[in-house]
Amino acid sequence: MQSGASRVPLLVSAVLLVTLLFPALFLGYRVAPEASLKSFPPWRSLWGPYPSPSPEAVRAATHLGPRLATIARDGTSAAIWDPWIGGGRPGWLSAPEEGGAPLPVAAAFLARVGWTWTALVALELGAALLGTWWALRTMGLAEWPAAVGATAYALSGAAAGAWLSWRGSALALGPLALALVLAPLTGRRRVVAFAAALFILAASGGPAVAFVALAAAAVTLRPGPHGRVRAWSAALAATVIVCAVMLPRIWLDRAGWETGAAETRPQPPPPIDAWRDLVTPSLEPQGSAAWPAGANLRPEAGNPGYLGLAVLILAAVGAALAPSRERGLWLGVASASAVIAAAPSALLARAGLSHRPFGVLAVAVAALAAYGVSALIQRAPRGWPAGAVGGAAWLLVAVSMLPGAARRLPFAPGSENGLQAPIPHTVATGSDRVAGLLGTMPPDVGAAFGIADVRASSFPHEPRYASLLGAARGGDLPVSRALDPEIARLGARYLLEPLPLRIVSGEIFSRTEPADLAAEGEPGRFRATVPPGATRLGLATSTETGMRAWLESPSRSLELEPDTALRSESGEWRWFAVPAGFPSGGATLVLQGPGGAVRAAPDAAWDSSGLRLVAADERGIRLWAWDQARPFVFLATGVQAGGRKAPADPRTVTAGAASLLRFAGLAGHGTVAASVQSSRLEARVRCDRAALLVAQVKYRPALWRATVNGGVAATTRVDGVWTAIEVPAGTSRVVLEARVPVWAWAFAGGGLAVLALLSLPGRRS
Repeated sequence: MQSGASRVPLLVSAVLLVTLLFPALFLGYRVAPEASLKSFPPWRSLWGPYPSPSPEAVRAATHLGPRLATIARDGTSAAIWDPWIGGGRPGWLSAPEEGGAPLPVAAAFLARVGWTWTALVALELGAALLGTWWALRTMGLAEWPAAVGATAYALSGAAAGAWLSWRGSALALGPLALALVLAPLTGRRRVVAFAAALFILAASGGPAVAFVALAAAAVTLRPGPHGRVRAWSAALAATVIVCAVMLPRIWLDRAGWETGAAETRPQPPPPIDAWRDLVTPSLEPQGSAAWPAGANLRPEAGNPGYLGLAVLILAAVGAALAPSRERGLWLGVASASAVIAAAPSALLARAGLSHRPFGVLAVAVAALAAYGVSALIQRAPRGWPAGAVGGAAWLLVAVSMLPGAARRLPFAPGSENGLQAPIPHTVATGSDRVAGLLGTMPPDVGAAFGIADVRASSFPHEPRYASLLGAARGGDLPVSRALDPEIARLGARYLLEPLPLRIVSGEIFSRTEPADLAAEGEPGRFRATVPPGATRLGLATSTETGMRAWLESPSRSLELEPDTALRSESGEWRWFAVPAGFPSGGATLVLQGPGGAVRAAPDAAWDSSGLRLVAADERGIRLWAWDQARPFVFLATGVQAGGRKAPADPRTVTAGAASLLRFAGLAGHGTVAASVQSSRLEARVRCDRAALLVAQVKYRPALWRATVNGGVAATTRVDGVWTAIEVPAGTSRVVLEARVPVWAWAFAGGGLAVLALLSLPGRRS
């Protein structure tokens, strides 16, 4: 390569980066898809409606954004287990969909706070440009044709449309992997290059499969100086090494599934419907323009099949004038990719394909366009500088494609404060989960604030948990399900209700039951029956102030505090809070008004909903807490068979028939002091006899290892999804830790060691 050859791609990359990120570099803006969430409750009531939020920005803010924030905040502590999404699931190390693709991880670790998205876009654009340029240069193209091809691919709908998605890493690094495969290396260095390419693709996930097929075709058709046998031997050795290096991720992904869960594949994206899709940057949104309240799937705004008219014209020139060998390779790749990209979704799903090869199609067309520019330079009139022809072609491609790519970047002022957490961190932690009503804090978004959520946008390998949760598509909870006390058994301690709605208080008021008060001998004393789980006592009185109430039982007596949760439902009722755990049954109600003891029994009502208003009209929400919510770690008071109706006692758990006999004599009476981290739980338990310790950690026996007093202990599934451990009488130290087996790390370390040895310079003879 000539000494000045590197100046062209550097210049091209600098121009494109400066142009696309000009607001960030010079105007104090940053790429911030999370700003689109201002159209969602609770931020909508604080900021006002956000004008025309981009569907791509909303999707980024509700999927990859929370995972990037988790990696940036928690680092490696969330690699094995992510406690924030869907009641807990395997962390970013397990899959690219969880944020574990190479470029998102690099951006999260390297960028400063608030600039992760800007860094990610810069990394993806730079990788796509330099990787494609290197691949085209390796095929023998000159600097300017390679620069045109690199620009055509980097700004295509496939690459630019994935900047804000986890798929962006695969589409940005795919050409780089191809360049490594085509590099003129021999011997063990070729094995290292093949292994690096395969590792990049494997770590980037499903969208990179098409690039694996492209690399295999390139190795077959361009085997190098030593023939196909040597090339495929190097590829086979690289595959073995990469499988060993990727073993921890493969194991973690499978160990994070529910026991017996079946393989599920996402539906492929929509096909190319017409040839005009190749020259249209954005498709018309399908369906109604009004968006649902939650984080459901939105219609696609970008067009992954977009290639650009100027690029297609240059590609047609390249298809006509390129050398026959290269023309045959890239025309074949483009044709095969176009057929799959336009195939019906049902046909692809039947074939087991969940991704369309838009990226490989864009690479093939960009390569043909590069050959077209090379042909134009060669056939230019004598005296025309090659740089002028190549520069003009590059300028034509860049000017035609830059506007469509720039519209995909949602900028926000860097000085503008980010979204405020809807609840204080002291209220909800990793062990206190929340559930939002009617789209409040869409599923997965809580991870960005360090707030654990029982919901998730999808549950691909958790059918049992998803069934118990009863969420709709996209993760939203129906109001009827959110107000069911059984949701507290799934770990939801808090409910978030958006303002100005008052659905929860209305439902509570509609479900109250009349209370019978019978006068006793003394004035102001009335006999009442406290129902199980009593939360509030309502009295029909027009007196706004001065009313006081006492509740006396054989074991407890106290004055009831006024409760304002249902104040707006009726001005004719005064409500008093009944403390959690007040014994049910017969009790005496003592009432005193402004003029002294109340003589006539007023109309009364009991509320047994178990919901208490923690914060009203604050941060755009009303925050409710469940009385039935259990501690993150607790001793079970009993075990019974699972059925349609949950046990009345929140700390009584359900178990399978095989576990009932083993746990029949266990009853929890003691104390528990627990320390909870992302992937580790430690509890000090003191009980007078053998008991069952329950942790609201999803039952994954292969992933979560339990020890009691230093010895390995068996775990059991209770309540359908949680983990239980039997502890002996006395004082015990229980540790529950998520870990990847040592043998998996040993294989990965061995693979890396082999790569390091192969990379060492050989000894000269």
